[in-house]
Amino acid sequence: MEKILVKGGFPLAPLPAALVSCGTAEQPLALTVAWTGIVNSDPFRMYISVQPVRNSHPVIAGSGEFVINLLETPMLGALDYCGTHSGRDVDKFAACGLTVLPAREVKAPLVAEAAVSIECRTCETLHLGSHDMFIADVLAVHAAPALVNENGRICFDCSKLVGYANSQYFEQGKLLGNFGCSRTLFK
Repeated sequence: MEKILVKGGFPLAPLPAALVSCGTAEQPLALTVAWTGIVNSDPFRMYISVQPVRNSHPVIAGSGEFVINLLETPMLGALDYCGTHSGRDVDKFAACGLTVLPAREVKAPLVAEAAVSIECRTCETLHLGSHDMFIADVLAVHAAPALVNENGRICFDCSKLVGYANSQYFEQGKLLGNFGCSRTLFK
């Protein structure tokens, strides 16, 4: 296969576009991040990377707690709004009609409209340049009942979660196969 050299960009994409909530139920803050993912399975750890100039950065740095909320395509407007407006100027929860739900393990709130909410507590912060990476222990995972399959797992192929790459949003959710499917292809 022929290849051509491409501009910078982000070749490991699309990544989940996440609405991160922090603060408290009484004073909730939200910011949209695309730099998020899993860093370890045992213990289960995830990360978010946030620019220090963001309004939510000192709140997350101070409390060490946040919730990664994954939204489906009907919530794209709220997801984009929370990434293009500052909490210094506007109450994003009110502006987008988002509902605060109390978390089980952290003081940061869940977003009721999110398909998946992941409660996190920071265990390490890496200062990497343009962003600080908050590596966190996953304390609880909540999912909309319609997304939970008969095995108690999140059914990603029946969701319409939003992904992000190169300043564009994508709908995720098509199942291509299961881990180990190559066993039937290469005998």
